[in-house]
Amino acid sequence: MQQQTTTAHAATTTTPTTRLGERVVRATVLVLAAGVTGCVADLGVDDAPTALTMASKDEHPVIVGAVDWQDAALLPEGTAERANANAVAYLDLPAAGSRCTGFLIAPDVLMTNEHCIPDARAAMGARALFRYETGSANVAAFDCSTFLGNDAGLDFALLQCAGRPGGTFGVVSVEHRAPRRNEPVYVLHQNCDHHADASCAPTKKLSPGRVRAVGTETGHDADTLGGSSGSPLFSRDTHAVIGLHHVGVGGTGNGRGTVNRAVPMTRILPVLAQRFPGLTLGGSAPATTPPAAPAPTTTDGYEPNDTLSGATPLALPFSGTARIDAGDRDVYAFDGDGTARTLALSLTHQTGDLDLYAYDAAGNLLARSNGVTNSETITSAFRGAVRVVVVGYGRATGNYALSVR
Repeated sequence: MQQQTTTAHAATTTTPTTRLGERVVRATVLVLAAGVTGCVADLGVDDAPTALTMASKDEHPVIVGAVDWQDAALLPEGTAERANANAVAYLDLPAAGSRCTGFLIAPDVLMTNEHCIPDARAAMGARALFRYETGSANVAAFDCSTFLGNDAGLDFALLQCAGRPGGTFGVVSVEHRAPRRNEPVYVLHQNCDHHADASCAPTKKLSPGRVRAVGTETGHDADTLGGSSGSPLFSRDTHAVIGLHHVGVGGTGNGRGTVNRAVPMTRILPVLAQRFPGLTLGGSAPATTPPAAPAPTTTDGYEPNDTLSGATPLALPFSGTARIDAGDRDVYAFDGDGTARTLALSLTHQTGDLDLYAYDAAGNLLARSNGVTNSETITSAFRGAVRVVVVGYGRATGNYALSVR
């Protein structure tokens, strides 16, 4: 959270109890006369997020025109918007005395803004709260206090979350392409109109809008406010993340302004690939490269089969057992003729988290199953050369049974 040069004057008040479904939130409000960029400052939380407010400066996230966001709790099940909303979280930052929004780009990696997490100290005690929505009585909190890194120029930060929340709430897809002017978009974020109602609860919202400017920054008119910093900007056409929302322009002290801005993912993704080569994003890299692994240490009846070109050929239907040791991966090959095939991996998750991937012969990702149970399954009508990859998450090890039927 970055302080403005103007001295902030704070006053605290305790608001009446606010109910989120059956969950009680005792809201503490901090009103800032001049203060932070993007996030919202508070005085801490109990077991649920705090409803907050702050005075807007020229570069705080803003509402553009009339408020037209919608409650995420109303999103229909089975839609892409609902699936994306599941992966977005209220990010409680007690060390910084603030809150922001974050979203899962991998099962255990949360992305937000650098101005929310300027250094490792700001990540201390950080929690991601999922299902914090209107009417929800089942908010799930995860410890996301492990600081992985950030970039001030691109205003992103990465936190690692214990408990792998993506196994429950999913991860977003990320698209490496430039946003188009006038493209329909939406932002998913944790907020409420705290300028109009200081005691409101910052539940999850979907803000529709359009791209208004392109370049090194993507200008958009989807409504946001302080606390929306770190939220994903989705393409309405593909439902993939094309930008990281971080700032607004034209605030007049009541949270209203002229445009919001996001950092295009075309600028962020190359930096992620360079600085975090082991990071597997939800819907992008490693679309052209299978999970990397050093030289194997394991020996079973199918070794050596650690590369796409050295894959073990399978005669279908296939069933067999093997083992993954630290740093190992097993690659199998078959030719798809358009018949629906089910790839099934059986394992003991408690002793080792193994994941299942399907690639084509060139290394393009076709499908994946990377949950947190004792089985992983992929079903698809594959055509052409298929490479089936079994790999341990975070160098996990374990025995497994694989079938292709």
